[in-house]
Amino acid sequence: MSEEKLVVVLSDPDRQRLGALRETLDDRLGNDARLITTPDLDRAREALRALPSEASAEPPQVVVVADEDAVAGETGRTALSALGDAPDEAGVAETLLLTARPPAPDGIGDVTPEYLAALRDEPVALLHRPSETEDLALRLTRRLLPEPVPEYPLVVVFGDRLSPRAHRTKRFLALNRINHLAFPSGTPTDEIRVLIEWGSGHHTVHADPSLTTLAKELGLFQRGGEGQRFDLVVTGGGPAGLAGAVSSAAMGFSTLVLEDDAPGGQAGTGINRIENYLGFPGGISAPSLIRRALSQVVRSRYTYWMPTVTATALEREILTVDLGQGNVRLKRYRVHWRDQDGATGTYSAGMVLPACGRRPRRIGAQDEEKYVDRGLYYDALPGDADLLRPGPGGARKKVVIVGGGDTAERAAVLFSAVADVILVVRSDLSMGGPLREEVEALATEKKVTLYKEWTVREFVAGEIRPFSHVVIRPTRSATPTKAIPADFVFALIGGVPATEWLRPPDGRNPNAARVARDGNGFVLTEQIPWPYPRKYKPNGEEDPDTENQKPKVLAFQTTEEGLFAADDVRAASVQRIAQAAGEGAAATVSMDAHLRRGDNAGLVLGDTVSKAYRYYRRAGK
Repeated sequence: MSEEKLVVVLSDPDRQRLGALRETLDDRLGNDARLITTPDLDRAREALRALPSEASAEPPQVVVVADEDAVAGETGRTALSALGDAPDEAGVAETLLLTARPPAPDGIGDVTPEYLAALRDEPVALLHRPSETEDLALRLTRRLLPEPVPEYPLVVVFGDRLSPRAHRTKRFLALNRINHLAFPSGTPTDEIRVLIEWGSGHHTVHADPSLTTLAKELGLFQRGGEGQRFDLVVTGGGPAGLAGAVSSAAMGFSTLVLEDDAPGGQAGTGINRIENYLGFPGGISAPSLIRRALSQVVRSRYTYWMPTVTATALEREILTVDLGQGNVRLKRYRVHWRDQDGATGTYSAGMVLPACGRRPRRIGAQDEEKYVDRGLYYDALPGDADLLRPGPGGARKKVVIVGGGDTAERAAVLFSAVADVILVVRSDLSMGGPLREEVEALATEKKVTLYKEWTVREFVAGEIRPFSHVVIRPTRSATPTKAIPADFVFALIGGVPATEWLRPPDGRNPNAARVARDGNGFVLTEQIPWPYPRKYKPNGEEDPDTENQKPKVLAFQTTEEGLFAADDVRAASVQRIAQAAGEGAAATVSMDAHLRRGDNAGLVLGDTVSKAYRYYRRAGK
């Protein structure tokens, strides 16, 4: 960059996306640029005209980053011309417009190497005034990508917009921060084609790939071998799981993280901004925080990351080894898993940290399951606003949001910019402060229709779309009912703990872990493990005479020795991202205390090549 300060004008009607973009550019450009955010190009013109009175003797360099649809659905090139004479009036040296939407191909057969090359050059439409813009673009790109990456994937998804498979694929790519584009296939089926192109020019096409297949193709897996033993297995890649993995790696534990969906769990799908996380005085978006946390995890040589893999069962491991003083039975577990290709297996773990969060709660409406991922969704991403934009005729879509919490209210604010929003709340809005005031103000302005103390009871099938209406009724009575037109429904009503894999023994598997849960499925913590300490008879059977040898309770300890729980699976959890990360890190402190008890270090780690094992042996534990 030249010595004069770069001015970047960000223009996008989507406030959430605008905030996320500003955050990214703040990180990358630092103090070398002044950022101006505007909701539309009219404001952008005003900002540019104000520059002469603020500029130094040197004419400023200006980059305008605008949504391609910023001007009545016209292209980014029209958007640049809409700036009019404002850049000239400001006396700017250079103006560059970036837009991220290339022209759509008619089909996958039109995706030629030349087209892919154009996609890479066009994040992109480099429109100039005057001719030195290309140099400005090059310098800006170098700042935005300070660490050159010779090969990075570009993914193109072809599928019907209402295809469940297409929706899940695009969601997975977005949550994993994979650069991708999506185009309609022209056929209303659930079949999709996914093209993956690398910077080297090589590309492959996959028909109906599973998310596990995509994760492998995109290099997201860091899979350990089937026979590999880990000091710790973390189930769940949300804030607690990621924080636990970072802390455990710092202690030298070989750590495997299993995540059945994408980084961050429910936190990674959040559209809210976190204002109370230490170290970010201006706040940070949940996806940005998760991206940073994951980069810490995968950078460590002690951690393995396995997305699209679900823990299915937990049992005590029957394993004896010779640790130099004869054969002893280890205090370890076997974690059973399954990926989305149907492959199954087990991993050996000295300790286990369930931090698998919650599964989205269903509404309980009639015919609900028919429409899952076919217009009915259980999370809301900033990119979903693109799906809700008015069609060619300009008619605004009808979007029903179910829920009255933070996520539902933020979704209502976000989507009301592009669609007609109907907010259905079982009781009342649960968030206070500015967010609630903003939703109520939108309701007063008729931008959001608010139904308090109503519930969704039924989906009504449509002729063109999967459903055309939803039927709602008062929470406390069966009548009257109302039929509300709906193009899309977002059910944002919390979740239920994903702890089915910790179900108690049923008699068929005597080695199944005994993890106490409450009536709602949440794991009980701060418990005394049973039995403790484990003693065994010469024939290998457990000695039950251990009742009077109970230890001091450890934080986050469950009823199974060496099994700790954190985050939303834990009974009485706070359900805040900052607290969840704290719980994950604090659980590793309890693990350290657990290993320092008696001969636990050898019996739990049980691996003479483990760095942690050697440390505890040297420490005399």
